[in-house]
Amino acid sequence: QEKSRRIALLNNQIEKQKKRKEDKKSSFIIKAEDGKHYEQFADGTLKDIEDEIPFDVPDGWVWCRLQTICPYGDCEKVETKDIKPDEWILDLEDIEKDTGNIISVILKNDRNSVSTKHKFYKGQLLYSKLRPYLNKVVIAINDGYCTSEILPLKLFGSINPSYMQIYLMSEVFLSYVN
Repeated sequence: QEKSRRIALLNNQIEKQKKRKEDKKSSFIIKAEDGKHYEQFADGTLKDIEDEIPFDVPDGWVWCRLQTICPYGDCEKVETKDIKPDEWILDLEDIEKDTGNIISVILKNDRNSVSTKHKFYKGQLLYSKLRPYLNKVVIAINDGYCTSEILPLKLFGSINPSYMQIYLMSEVFLSYVN
């Protein structure tokens, strides 16, 4: 009983620590009265980021960091042995560069693959983090699994995946990541 209570307390402390670390990283972008853009952090500090803002956005829109609209890098990992033979495995060579098109859909039983995969869902935005200049960003046409070089992005709220695909493939974003 005592051991269970100590374990529960320890887990609670670990969760609180994680939350504090996340809170320290959180920020939002504001346009101040001086017309300049600043990033405001959880501790209240401001950082001038005017040189990072490529253009003005429409009224009612705001600039934000990618981490504000999706937990990129937070992927559901699956071992290949746990994937059924008739399930889709997307690899980088299946995506056409610069178009957002999927060239081919290959099932596990037709692909020689053993590495850990990321699970993705129909309609989810898939971003290739390997060689971003190849501009491989697609919207999943079905549920499936992809190489760990592709990040399935879980967009928060009502953010349109098609809009995000266009933005992530834009020269503005490409020059930023490159």
